[in-house]
Amino acid sequence: GTVTNTVVRSGANRIHGAAYYVFQNTYLNANTSEKALTRSPRNNDQLSQTGFVLDGPVYIPKLYNGHDKTFFMVAFERYASHSAINYASRVPTQSERTGDFSDLCSSFNGSGLCTSGVQIYDPLSPIDSAGNRTTYFAGNVIPTSRLTAAGQSILSYYPLPNVPGASATGGNNYVATQTSYASTYPSIIVRLDQAIGSKNKLNVILFRSGLTQQGPHEGFPKEIGPGDCGVCFYHVYRNNRGGSLDDVHVFSSTMVLDSRLGVLFHPFGLVYPDNSGFDLSKIGMSSTGLPYASFPGINPSGYAQLPAAARGQVSTNMTGALEEVLTKTIKNHTLRFGFEGNLIRYNVQNPQSGYGALSFDSRFTQKNYQTGDAASGNAVAALLLGSFSSASYGITPAYALQQIYIAPFVQDDWRVTRKLTVNLGFRWDYESPFSERHNKQVAGFCTTCASPLQSAVPGLTLNGGLQYTSGSNRYPFP
Repeated sequence: GTVTNTVVRSGANRIHGAAYYVFQNTYLNANTSEKALTRSPRNNDQLSQTGFVLDGPVYIPKLYNGHDKTFFMVAFERYASHSAINYASRVPTQSERTGDFSDLCSSFNGSGLCTSGVQIYDPLSPIDSAGNRTTYFAGNVIPTSRLTAAGQSILSYYPLPNVPGASATGGNNYVATQTSYASTYPSIIVRLDQAIGSKNKLNVILFRSGLTQQGPHEGFPKEIGPGDCGVCFYHVYRNNRGGSLDDVHVFSSTMVLDSRLGVLFHPFGLVYPDNSGFDLSKIGMSSTGLPYASFPGINPSGYAQLPAAARGQVSTNMTGALEEVLTKTIKNHTLRFGFEGNLIRYNVQNPQSGYGALSFDSRFTQKNYQTGDAASGNAVAALLLGSFSSASYGITPAYALQQIYIAPFVQDDWRVTRKLTVNLGFRWDYESPFSERHNKQVAGFCTTCASPLQSAVPGLTLNGGLQYTSGSNRYPFP
């Protein structure tokens, strides 16, 4: 990994300052050929970086003069950008949303069977000895009585096509115009230095920053955006809060004690709309028996996807650090006695449980689902008929981890001659395993314990099950 050391300078007896502003604007950029094809405006691409720094002595007229003893430094910056996440895909047409897939075929015979193009077959059709479905939808029109409420509701989350002349059987028919990806990152840091007499110096550093990002909805009409666009429509925040306290005490010309305490708190969230408490009846689905309700992912083959809302992360990470270093000089020896300690706590509060993806392809509306062919079947038709090819539902528990690190040490920098210094020392590092507050970590597998599934099969003896950490052993190791 990478270790980065950041030094925050202190103020001095004179006031110093600087300010800056950097920008980039949409109207300085050319449009893309894809946008020009649909006569869409150029991408929104704006960037601004504003900041200042000011430092000097703390001076309050007629109340306090901090020259030579009290100093401050404050720095602020705000970085903001609006870039474009271009998106193009295939979405269901207005006719397809009503069950009319006649555009997939250019010629039908007198019985309504497609002779040139793609035919939609009935998933409930009888199957002959060759494995072929014998019932099809005449003219590729699915009767209204066969359209599921869930399928119709889900299709309302898609925008309508906007590419003139797009093929009815494949290729992109939609190019997004709402593509702005907003990102802001304000940060501020303050340092205060105080001399307490001639032998003690204290400094305090406080900082705060927060990155907020909002992905574009790409013109999708409701709260759910496209799932096949990497950073679209979800909301992200990455915050940092913290500070440090450093006290340096000079006992004598040969002995100095440096004491440091620091804390960093990092809330993080990657949040999708409708990730919990979603009313599944809005899309014609039941939540009976489901412990968590979230918007399901919709993956129709060949079309734009709608992402499963039960993902992302909401967490907090807190790191506390303590360091003590006593330096003693004895003739040509510089001795250091010290201690470092860290406490890390990482909590994931949002379990992100619920529906995964409902996948749809052409197999249930093809002539032969075993062999398949390009002349029959459609994923959106399967969606409207409620014939999904796979589905998933996940339950992911929340957890709260803790880790402790301690490291006492002693070091001797022995200056043997003017050209030779020997560094001697001893350091003991201990980094504990992670413990989980509610003992949810797996500690092993018991081959002789009764299985938790035993009650489901009373006529059979089942042994074996996972073992978890406990109050007597918090770590997942013996």
